[in-house]
Amino acid sequence: MANAARRLTRAGWKVDSVIRRGVPLSELLRSASTRRADIIVVGARSTGGLKRLLLGSVAEGTLAQARVPVLIVK
Repeated sequence: MANAARRLTRAGWKVDSVIRRGVPLSELLRSASTRRADIIVVGARSTGGLKRLLLGSVAEGTLAQARVPVLIVK
């Protein structure tokens, strides 16, 4: 994560990376709200089942519940 943050910073992006413990979706949404994020970037991966064929449960939940734009990266 630190390497990706350095690369983005060098490219001119403001990066704020945080490591939290808890239920991933809840913590992600809480952190985005607390930090007044402009966008949430989340990775997608298949975790099983037809419903989650393209997105993981955290990516799917973020897309459905976030109050800011969401960029899903595969």
